[in-house]
Amino acid sequence: MKKTQSFVAVLAGLILHTLAIAVAAYGGGLEMPAIFTDHMVLQQEKPVSVWGKADPDTQVTVSFGERSAQTKAGGDGSWMVALKSMKASFEPRQLMVSSGDQTLIFDDVLVGEVWLCSGQSNMQWDLARCDDAEMEIALADWPNIRLFYVQRIASDVPTDVVGQWERCSPDNAGAFSGVAYFFGRDLYQRLNVPIGLVHSSWGGTRAEAWTRCSVMAENPMTKPILDKWESDLATYDQRHEEWQQQNAAYMDIVESDLKPAEAPPLAAVAFDDSAWADATLPGNWEKTDPDLDGVVWYRKMVELPEALRGKELQLNLGMINDQDWTFVQGLAVGHLNGRSSLRLYTIPAEQTVGPTLTIAVRVFDAGADGGFESEESELWLGAMEAGAGEETVSLAGAWKMHVAYRKSPSDPVPSAEPLGPKDRHRPENLSRGMIQPLAPYALRGAIWYQGESNASRAAQYRVLLPMMIKDWRDQWNDKDMPFGIVQLANYYDVTTEPTDPPWAHLRDAQLFTAKTVPHTGLAVIIDAGMAKNIHPTDKFTVGHRLARWALHDVYDMDVLRGGPVYEKMQTKADKARVRFTDVGEGLAVRGDGPLHEFTIAGEDRVWHHAEAEIVGKDMVEVWSPQVSKAVAVRYGWSNNPADPNLVNSENLPASPFRSDDWPGPTDDALEP
Repeated sequence: MKKTQSFVAVLAGLILHTLAIAVAAYGGGLEMPAIFTDHMVLQQEKPVSVWGKADPDTQVTVSFGERSAQTKAGGDGSWMVALKSMKASFEPRQLMVSSGDQTLIFDDVLVGEVWLCSGQSNMQWDLARCDDAEMEIALADWPNIRLFYVQRIASDVPTDVVGQWERCSPDNAGAFSGVAYFFGRDLYQRLNVPIGLVHSSWGGTRAEAWTRCSVMAENPMTKPILDKWESDLATYDQRHEEWQQQNAAYMDIVESDLKPAEAPPLAAVAFDDSAWADATLPGNWEKTDPDLDGVVWYRKMVELPEALRGKELQLNLGMINDQDWTFVQGLAVGHLNGRSSLRLYTIPAEQTVGPTLTIAVRVFDAGADGGFESEESELWLGAMEAGAGEETVSLAGAWKMHVAYRKSPSDPVPSAEPLGPKDRHRPENLSRGMIQPLAPYALRGAIWYQGESNASRAAQYRVLLPMMIKDWRDQWNDKDMPFGIVQLANYYDVTTEPTDPPWAHLRDAQLFTAKTVPHTGLAVIIDAGMAKNIHPTDKFTVGHRLARWALHDVYDMDVLRGGPVYEKMQTKADKARVRFTDVGEGLAVRGDGPLHEFTIAGEDRVWHHAEAEIVGKDMVEVWSPQVSKAVAVRYGWSNNPADPNLVNSENLPASPFRSDDWPGPTDDALEP
């Protein structure tokens, strides 16, 4: 186990931590932040911070087993103590907090390893949407793994989180982060100690929303983010009022087919859709009708298996671009706006009693691609009791389709809705709502799966991500807090010629952070993505590779922490030799054939596909007949490398890298 800070040092730092967020709405008496509930896990081998509010100047006593601590509440009622470090224990005990004639008792508390799991939609992606979900959920009976799911709150003022600790079981695992679950399960099986997982993520969000403004304001690479928001918010009220007026006028045109909203005629079971066109879902309608923007209705009648009749069901539609209104048996079941939002809707049992089910989905897209952007595996109907063995019905394939409104250039189309002061994208809003209230609850470390929403500002991310890591460490007063980073997966169409996309530069920023910021690690998943799905469903691989890093770096176990990592390059005439670390017993080629995905450039900085071969244990030689003097090498440098087949002896993939520092497409992009 890595060395931890002294009890005195940690306690001193915690006292300085802002206690204003301890309990957001203090009503008097003894109160505790929401992170303290029954079934929690306390971090082993570290001082355990316990804090809250009490009547001013009253004595507060905290006890847990043989550990106890006392303090006096301050003039504003804030108090904090730190229990001395403890060894891991499966013995369920009570944490008791007393002040005056009040006592709060938290039952079934264990001591083990606690990890914060955060990011955007790929961290949010729940286990029920992962590969082999039914089997994985059925087997998720791990009462000594405890789950805390932070409710998504964007806040421009100090607040508390909403959530509660639960024992991991088939009843709740399906709704929890798949990455976090697989990571925690691997740790539990290898460490044999209780595991606590705090899941705090939000799809489509940017790293600056998870970072405090005070730290971003100090750096010229990140200050433009704050300047842009300050400028936009100064005119927000006026712009938002104008947008509302424009949007109302536009919606009168667009939503003429959506009245009444709860049960429009085109959604009715009895509606005759035989004259509608045939369609195959999932699918992007602009691949067949490039000029179509507007409203398209889809309908499908589903034969309902006996096992699903009369039960509450879940309708899974994956991602839809941009807005959907979804109806079952003629009645509304859900509506969402945003292509990154997963459409997961509940169908009441009273609507599923018959042998068939009519599903109608109204899709509105104002520009660019429109339609279903899901994989076939994401379109299905099943029982809410995930993993209980009920049948599921695939919704992929034949549907009926009708264009209800086709946008014309003369229509009064409003611009995007202005982002306001409480928006999830505003700098620090998610830090306030979903991170700061958790500190300084003792953690071993954090894992982070985010970057897609910052890819257009990849150069800035090289500064922003290390800054955010330091910010979190400062909040926990733990300068060495381990931090695991998931590198972006392969995504988009495969290209045949060398490219220089922002996505590759974002991966490079993540690699740069892992190589330059102490006590960080990188989970490379360049082989686990999906070309058509920004949410690859293989989250087992992600969690497993994060766990490998943690087991090696954090828990000193004899495992290879990850795949090969670029170390340095030497050139001689037309050839370049690239050396790697983390090779295990040596570099290898996955599958048959030569190494792929290397490119090489000469002094003209023109990139060419390269030939490459392994030379010795840790080196690859790279060359091309088109380059007479080798200057720089890249590997896997595209959105979706076709065959990134350089691995180490554990078959773990090498991280994409570049040896050069030449200008990139996002170097000047500093504003959101």
